[in-house]
Amino acid sequence: MSAEKQRAASLRDAEKKAIELFNEIEKNLIRPGISEKDLNNEIHALGAERHGVRTHWHKRVIRSGPNTLRPFEENPPDRIIQEDDILVVDLGPVFEEWEADFGRTFVLGNDPNKIKLRDALEPIWVDVKAKYWENPDMTGEELYNIAKEAAEKEGFEFGAPIAGHIVGSFPHERIPKDKITLYIAQGSNNSMNTVGKDGNKRHWILEIHLHNKELGFDAVPASAKRCKAKFRVTLDRSIRCICIQTPLIKSGSGYVIHNILDGDVRAWGLVEQAASVEYSQFYNVSLQVLVQKSKGIATDQAVYDVAVGKPHSIFDILNNLASDQEYFDVTASLFLMPFTCLLSAICTPLERDMLLRAATILRLSMDLSKGQRLGVPATTKPLKIGGEGLSGQDAPKSLLQNPKPGSEEIHAAKRNNELEAGTRPSPLDIPYTTYSHWEKVGIILLVSFLAMISPLSSTVFLPAITSIAQDLNVSISLLNLTITAYLIFQGLAPSIIGNLSDTYGRRPAYMICCIIYLSANIGLALQDSYAALLVLRCLQSCGSSATIALASGTASDIIVRAERGKYLGYSSMGVTLGPALGPVIGGLLDEYLGWRSIFWFLTILSSVLFFIIFIFLPETCRSVVGNGSITPPWWNMSLIGYLRQRSSGIAKPVTEKPHQKRPNPIASLKIVFNKETGIILVFSSLMYGGYYVVLATLSTQLASRYHYSSVIVGLCFLPIGIGSMCYRYTGGFLMDWNFRRYAKREGIELVKNRQQDLRVLPIEKMRIEISLPLVYMACAMIVIYGWIMDQNLGLAGIEASLFFFALFFSGALNNLNTLIVDLNTDSAATAVAANNLGRCLIGAGAAAIANPMIDGLGLGWTSVLISGLWLVISVLLWIIMWKGRKWRMDKQKG
Repeated sequence: MSAEKQRAASLRDAEKKAIELFNEIEKNLIRPGISEKDLNNEIHALGAERHGVRTHWHKRVIRSGPNTLRPFEENPPDRIIQEDDILVVDLGPVFEEWEADFGRTFVLGNDPNKIKLRDALEPIWVDVKAKYWENPDMTGEELYNIAKEAAEKEGFEFGAPIAGHIVGSFPHERIPKDKITLYIAQGSNNSMNTVGKDGNKRHWILEIHLHNKELGFDAVPASAKRCKAKFRVTLDRSIRCICIQTPLIKSGSGYVIHNILDGDVRAWGLVEQAASVEYSQFYNVSLQVLVQKSKGIATDQAVYDVAVGKPHSIFDILNNLASDQEYFDVTASLFLMPFTCLLSAICTPLERDMLLRAATILRLSMDLSKGQRLGVPATTKPLKIGGEGLSGQDAPKSLLQNPKPGSEEIHAAKRNNELEAGTRPSPLDIPYTTYSHWEKVGIILLVSFLAMISPLSSTVFLPAITSIAQDLNVSISLLNLTITAYLIFQGLAPSIIGNLSDTYGRRPAYMICCIIYLSANIGLALQDSYAALLVLRCLQSCGSSATIALASGTASDIIVRAERGKYLGYSSMGVTLGPALGPVIGGLLDEYLGWRSIFWFLTILSSVLFFIIFIFLPETCRSVVGNGSITPPWWNMSLIGYLRQRSSGIAKPVTEKPHQKRPNPIASLKIVFNKETGIILVFSSLMYGGYYVVLATLSTQLASRYHYSSVIVGLCFLPIGIGSMCYRYTGGFLMDWNFRRYAKREGIELVKNRQQDLRVLPIEKMRIEISLPLVYMACAMIVIYGWIMDQNLGLAGIEASLFFFALFFSGALNNLNTLIVDLNTDSAATAVAANNLGRCLIGAGAAAIANPMIDGLGLGWTSVLISGLWLVISVLLWIIMWKGRKWRMDKQKG
C-alpha cells in the first residue's frame, strides 16, 4: 500500500473509531440531571476503557445551555444539564497515533429559522462542487468567486475570505508556508489540478460560509444579529479527511455547519475544533450537518489576525490562553492545524519548537468519592431534525431509533431511577479502571513476578541449610531459627508497608521494599557469622514480604470482583513459581558455586526488578489515581510516565485527588479484630501453619531418609509449585463461574469493568463454596504424604501426593485470600498484610516445633494431627457462610 493510501486508511480508521465512541456516548451517557464536569469525566473514562484513548489533542469540551456561548479558551462554571438543553460534545481523541477531531450536538428543541439556514447550505455546496468538476483546472480565485455568487443567489452573504484550502499530510506533516496559492481565495491564481512538490496529486477542502444578518436568537444580545454557516468537504473522491478550519469572523454570532463528504457518500457528526476559538453553541443534529450558534468567535485581535492569515507572534496567542485547575487542558495542539499549517505560517522555527514543547494534554480528574457516574444511557432522546440527508439505512441507529421497550437501555434507566431520590448516581456504575485488558495483564504479571521474591527468598535457602550450618559451624536447629525469624518479620513488615501503600501509593512502597531487599542481599552474600545471617535474613524478609500484599493491592486496584478468577493465573504466577523454583535454584547454586552465590543471585535479581519498577510500573492505588484517570504526583510516576508528561510540556500535574487517609500502622490489627475477617484469618493462618510444617521439613527429611544431594532435594520441591500453578488456571475459572451463577440467581446484570455491590451478593457463599471441598481434599492428601514418607515407600508416591496436596491447599487458601480482598477493597494491601501477619506468625511457630514434633510423633502421625486440626477448624468456614453476610450488613448499617 502506498504512503498516500496508508494515510487515508489511517484517517478513515480513526474516524470510524470516533464514530463508535460517540455512538457509545450517546447510548450510555447523555442524559439530563448530570453536571458537565461529571459527564466530561465519564466520557474520558469510557474512551480509555473501551478504546484505549489516553490523550485528547485538544481539551474535551462539554457545554450545555448558556455555557455553549462562552469562548473556547474560557472555562464557564459547571452546570447541570437540563431537560430542554442544547449539549455540545467536542473531542479530539487520539487512537494510537492518529487524531480524530470529532463532535456532536445533542438537542431537545427545534427552530425553523436555523433549519432553513442549514437546508440552504448543502445545496449550495453541491452546486459549487459540481461547477468545480466541470473544470478541475480552474484557479482557486475562480472557485472562490463561484462560491460567493452561489451564496448571494440564495440570499446570503459569503462570510469568509477563503472557500477552502489544500489537504496536508495528517497529523505530522504540515502545509508549506503559503497563505495564498494553497487556498481557495482571492489572489490564488494557480490551477487547482496541479501536483504538489512531492509529486502527488493535490486534494482540496471546499468550505461554504453563509451569513444571514436577519437571523438572531434569544440567547444572543439584541445587538448581535449576524449569523454564519459553514459547510466544507473534500473535493476529491479519492481521500476522506478529518480536517480543521478556523472560523474567519472577528465578532458577532452565527451558525457553523460542518460535514465531510467522500464523493457522494455522506458522513455524519464530524466537528472540527479551531485554534483557540470556541464554536460556541451547537443547535441541531441532522444526519449530514451540525449547526452551531456562536457568539464572539474571535474576540481577541491576535487570534483573529492569525485566523485571517496575518503574521503574529505565537507568544501573543499563548498569553491569551487560560488554564483551569480542574478540567481544562491548555493544549498547544490547538494550533497544530494539520491542513492549514498555522504553525508554519505564523511561527519562527524557534517559536514553533517552544510551542510544541509547551503542549499539554492532561487527563481529567475523577473523584470516586463524589460518585461520578458512567454507563447510564440517556433517558431523553435527542431530537432528530428532518430534511434532506442520509437514508435510514446509512444513518446511525442511535440517531434514528428510540430504545425499544424492554431493551438494555430501558432497564439501565430503570435501575438508575431506583437509586435514592435526590442522590447522585451510584459510583458502582463508573468504569472500575481505565486500563484495557492487556494493560491489566501486563501490570498483573509484573507485580506477580515482583511478589515472587518473597517465597523465592524463603525457599531458595532451604537446600543450603546443611552447607551453611557446616560453614558457620552451627547446628541445624539454629539454622531453623533463621527460618522462624524470617517468617516473623514476613508477617510484621507488610502490616506497615501495606497500609502505607493504601495511602500514598504502590510505587513508593515497592521502591522502599526493593532498596531494603537489595541491601540485605548484598550483606548476606558478604557476611561470615551466624548473628549477621540472622539479622540480615530478618532485614531481607522486611524487604521481600510486603511484595505479596502490594501485588494483591495492585490487583484489587484494577480488577473487579467478578473477574478476579480470570486474572488469577496471572496474579499468582510469581507466588506459585517462587516456592517451586527457589529450592531448585538454591540447590544448583549451592552444589556448584557455594551457598553465598544464592545471595549474589538474589542481589542481581532484585537490581533488575528495581529498574523494571522504576521505568515501567504505573501507579494504580485508587487513593492516588482513582480508576487511572487522575494524574499522580511525580514521585508516583514511572520513568516512562514522567518523561511522557515532560515531553508534553506539563510542568506540574493538574489533578483532582481523591481524599487520602492518613497512614495507620495498626490498621492491620483492626482488620484482624473484625469479626468476619478475623475468623477467616484464624482459619487461613492455622492451615498455613500445617503447610509450613511440610515445607520446612521436606529438605531435611529427603536428605536424611534418601540421602539426596542439594540438587535432587531442590528438584523434589517442583511438584508443590506445579500443583499450585495448575489450580491458578483451573480454579480461577471456577471462581468466576460461581460468581456469575449467584449474580444470575440474584437477578444482577454483570457489566464489564464495573464493580459489583456486595449488599446484594452473598460473596461469602460464593467464595467458600469453592474452598470447603478443597480443604477436605487437602486434609486427605497431607495424611497420604505423611505416611508415604514415614514408611519410605518411594519417591514417586511422595511427589504425587505433594502435587495434589499443593493443588488443593493453594486452591482453598487462594479463595479465602480473594474473599478477604473482596471484603476490604478500599484497603486491599492492608487486608492482605493482616492475613500475612497471622499466617507468618503461625508459620514461624510451626517451623520452630516441626522437627521436635516429627521426632516425637513420627511424620505419619504428625500429618494426621495436622489434618484433624484442619477438619475441626473448618467449622469456622461454615459459620462464615451462615452468618457472614448478616454481620457485614449489620456493620454497614452501624
